[in-house]
Amino acid sequence: MTEDRLVELLDVIVMYLRYLPKCCSKLFLSSMTQYELLENVCANVRDFHGLKINGCVEYETIEYVLPQLQLMAQRVVNFCLTLLDYRLKERDELDISQFNSKLANLLMEIIPVELEVMHICSTNLIASKSAEVGCFIKKLQEASPAILRESLVHLQQHMVNAITPSTSLGNIHIMIEFLLIILTDVPKDVIRHDKLFVLLARVGALIKEVAILVRNLEENSMDEDNPLQIHLNFSSP
Repeated sequence: MTEDRLVELLDVIVMYLRYLPKCCSKLFLSSMTQYELLENVCANVRDFHGLKINGCVEYETIEYVLPQLQLMAQRVVNFCLTLLDYRLKERDELDISQFNSKLANLLMEIIPVELEVMHICSTNLIASKSAEVGCFIKKLQEASPAILRESLVHLQQHMVNAITPSTSLGNIHIMIEFLLIILTDVPKDVIRHDKLFVLLARVGALIKEVAILVRNLEENSMDEDNPLQIHLNFSSP
């Protein structure tokens, strides 16, 4: 995907995400909060990429994350097309549960991109003298707590639904609860703006580590439930 194409696609995504609730209002009755998080993540990613386009960020600084931005854009486009398909076919309210599931899955797929953006900003851009970069980091800081909390809640729900209970799982639940407390009770009024953003970015990094642990536990749980599959996998050429 060319850079011009990515710029165009991110702009179109933000526009369509604002429009879709107006044409598919029934689907959003129980999930508007999560949908607003999706809008925030996409707007943040669009604005982050815009920093590079406007010359505020060096290409080398964000080069490694560009494929993730492209994949995220494609996933959100597919989600938008699915909603438009619902609208055109005038499906009934039974599809609300499917919509909620698709939205939850999409958030879990794209929030890691937001976490990478936070990491880049907290390590490479936090000291920038650019007013545009400063405004973006301030906006990102305001949106981040809700996005981080949503990521943790989805991780918890996924653990309950997909993984066999174990001591390791219990320890991860404790870690998630601890991070949720930090995000809820952090004294935002007494922590300097730049220090608060670094704290949030570190919480984001911890969430990435927790997500890896959850994925590993899920894979181990699936292997234990399907010993024959393990044999078949090792037997494959």
